[in-house]
This record gives sequence, C-alpha cells and structure tokens, in this order.
Amino acid sequence: MCGIAGAFALGREQGPVSRPAIERMLTAIRGRGPDAQGIWMDPDGWIGLANARLSTMDARPIANQPLLDVDGTAVVTFNGEIYNYQELKQELEQRGYRFRTRSDTEVLLNAYKAYGTDMLPKLQGQFAFALYDLQTRMVLLARDPVGISPLYYLIHDGVLWFASEPRGLLQVPGFTRTLNANAAYHYLVMEATPLGETLFEGIRYLRAGNFIHMHPGSEPREERFADYLFRPSAVRTCSKDELAREIRLLVRDAVARRMVADKEVGLYLSGGVDSSAVLALMREIAPDRTIQAFSVGFEEIETHEVVGELPFARESSRLFGAQQRDIIVRHEDIVRHMARFELPPPSILDVVFDIMAQETVRAGVEVVITGEGSDEMFLGYDHYFAVFGQLAAGYRHFAERFPIRATHAAAKNPKSLTDIFLGGGVDPALEADRQLIFGERVQQTVSARRVVQGYLDELARIHPNAELDKQMLYIELCCKMPELLIRREERPCMGSGL
Repeated sequence: MCGIAGAFALGREQGPVSRPAIERMLTAIRGRGPDAQGIWMDPDGWIGLANARLSTMDARPIANQPLLDVDGTAVVTFNGEIYNYQELKQELEQRGYRFRTRSDTEVLLNAYKAYGTDMLPKLQGQFAFALYDLQTRMVLLARDPVGISPLYYLIHDGVLWFASEPRGLLQVPGFTRTLNANAAYHYLVMEATPLGETLFEGIRYLRAGNFIHMHPGSEPREERFADYLFRPSAVRTCSKDELAREIRLLVRDAVARRMVADKEVGLYLSGGVDSSAVLALMREIAPDRTIQAFSVGFEEIETHEVVGELPFARESSRLFGAQQRDIIVRHEDIVRHMARFELPPPSILDVVFDIMAQETVRAGVEVVITGEGSDEMFLGYDHYFAVFGQLAAGYRHFAERFPIRATHAAAKNPKSLTDIFLGGGVDPALEADRQLIFGERVQQTVSARRVVQGYLDELARIHPNAELDKQMLYIELCCKMPELLIRREERPCMGSGL
C-alpha cells in the first residue's frame, strides 16, 4: 500500500520533466506512505517516478520504491497488493527470472518482463502502478479491475502527470484549477464523478480495469484489460447446495489471500452478514491468531445514548473470538475531522471512516479487511428486487419472496431500469436544487435521469445484448463501487497510513 506519482514527457521537444515538481507531488501524498519515500529519475530526464511507501510486505529498505528489477532494465512505482504473487513468483522462477526481495512489487516487474501487458489479466489483487521499460522506453499505467487502488492523471504542456490523489496533480507547474461543472453535477446525483472525469477540468482518473501503454511520441489512450462481468463462462446445472459450497470456497480463498501480510490484519465489523462472514472465515483460516475487530457507534447529542449496530458486532466478536474494539463517534469528532478533507466534499460516512482509520492505527493495526461490495456483487439492494419483480417476469417468483421498499415514486412504478436507479438512491426530487446551483448551461445538458442513463448507454455500446442483471451490475461494480464506495474507505484509510 502506497502513494504513487510521476511524470512522462510525451515528446523530446517538451524537455526533461521537473524533479522539483515531482518532489512537491510526493510531499502532497506522503501521508499515504509514512514508512519510506523515494524518487527515481531517468538519466535523460524524460520520466520521473515517486513513491510514498506503506510497507505491508517485506519492509526491508531493499524493497523500497521506486524499485528496479535485478537487471536494471525496468522500474516501477506501485500501490496495492498482488494476492496471487506467490504463485506468479514460482512460475517466473521456473522461467529463470531472479528475485532479491520478498515483495509482490518485484513479482510485478518480472511479470511484465515475461508477458508484457498480457500479464495484467493474470494479476489478482488491488493495484495501481506506473512501470517504465528502460530498453523500449515504454510506459505502462494500470488500475485493478474493481478500482480499489486509485490513479489520476493529467496531460499538461506535453507531459503526462499521474498521482494517487488529485492533490498531487495540483502541484503541476502552470496548471490552473477550474471546476468541471458537469462532473460536479454528477457528483451531487451519484456521489461520484462520471466515466473518468473529476471535479477538476483536465484531471481524469484511470478507470477500473483500464491501462495506458505508451512511448515517447505516442498519444496516451486508455485500453481495457478486464471485463469480468462479461467474460465467457461455461453454463452448467448445479443444486443450491453445490452453488453455496462453491461460493463459500471462493470467498474463503479471497479472505485467506488478504490475510497475507507482515503486519497485523484487523477487521471492520458491523455485525451484519457481510463482515460477520469475513470474521468467521478469518477465524477458520487462523484459529490461534489475535483478530482485532473495529466497530462504530454514534453518541446522540442530547441524550448521549450510543446508537448503531454495536450490539450485533459485539455478538459476532463473541461468537468468533475476536478482540472487540468499539469506536464511539461524537458530534465534536465529526466537526474536527471535517477539516482534514479537501475534494470531493465529504459526506458524513467519509468522516466516519476517517475517524475509524485513525483509531485503528492507534490500536497498532495497519491492515484491515472489510465486507464492502457484497450488496453490489450479490444484488442485495431493494431496487434490484423491483427490477426482478416488475420488469422481468422470469425473476418474479424470486422477487415475491422479498418486500420492495422503494424510496421514490420512480421506483414504485418503474418503466425502465433508469427508474429503478432513480428510486434506489438518486432522488429526482432534488433536481430543482441542483439546477439552481449550476445555472442554465448545465441545466440544458444534464439531469439526474441523464446521469443514470449515461451509464446504461455506455454499456449498450460495449455490450449491446447485456442481460438485465448484468446491466444493474455494470452500474454498481464498474461505476458506483470504485468511485463512491471504495473511494469512501480507501482515501481516509491511506491518509492515516492504514
């Protein structure tokens, strides 16, 4: 886990990139990596890479970044973790590749040397990295398929600049901060900016599952390497019990891979099905390991009563032998932590995660697992059942078992999938307020309905025959989850060195 930054001159006429600018970028994101900071500059000055390291694996200085391979022919700055690095390392060693560290970063370097960009689908994990091949002068930027690790970039005066956070790119010499009004409107609708845009004109984020592969003189262009929603799969018949066993094995394997670290691994525990299942599997995998479980409660301002899900979390900890850590959030905590945030504007949940991250680090835990994403992966929200029950007759027998609690009129009598998502959290009743904020130009081009429909239109271009459940999953997993749900946890965690 780290913060990364750097720059790449797109042509010789741009001249060497500015090391002082890269140093300022590194300073801006160094909270993401308190253990070590480093900068590597190409001898000719056409590329510079920076890294602020939070070491969870092989904390020795030899594994610090940016990291060169054994032969000195490739260098990388990397944020994240490759969960299947041990299998990849064994495969690469059999092919004759050498290693001097125990880190997954070096596995990433040698995998590129062995497979080029074809290595990307082989990686299981959360990652964002910039890799430079000194022999071919090729640069590779990539982001994991779910979008857990962020990566932002800016093309300015013939140089491609990149960083883990927009604040790093605000240090670029001569860059002027201008509000992206369309992206800001999207943010007020979905709490996330759309399809690669950010709140700053010119700054983009590399979308989940995408990469940029370029050399001096080429035009940077995003390409896709991961499309897990639509990859071919064999159709087979199995019983519910067989399906349940297979899902359990897959989730268990996912938890086991995330428990591999040189630091203590804790858990964010709500007491719900998702995080409790993760805790149960952690205990099964490591029967004798101390597991610290962090849960949040909220103190009422007037009565000072603590409300929330702490009783359920405590019961889960008792059942599975975790060391329960209650974090009580008070009004003054919210106010104090609000000052730590920049852009995008924080919601209360952003602030709560910031408080939790700081308390977790104070308890000596630098790695946590969460249950985030299960409602999206398994279609667990109420508005999904509205789709199944009212738009798709083939699913109706399933939907009848669940009550539909639509929050807005559009979802109570849906005529389209857009109606369902308007009812599942995008409130069209707030449309007039948003229009007042942004004025006539934006009013003519965007609306809550157009925002949601825009995601579906993009999917129709990529996969025109996508099934109904895949359409819903596309919005959740490819758009909302990486730029809203994961961002909400990732940014405060990394900002606290967690």
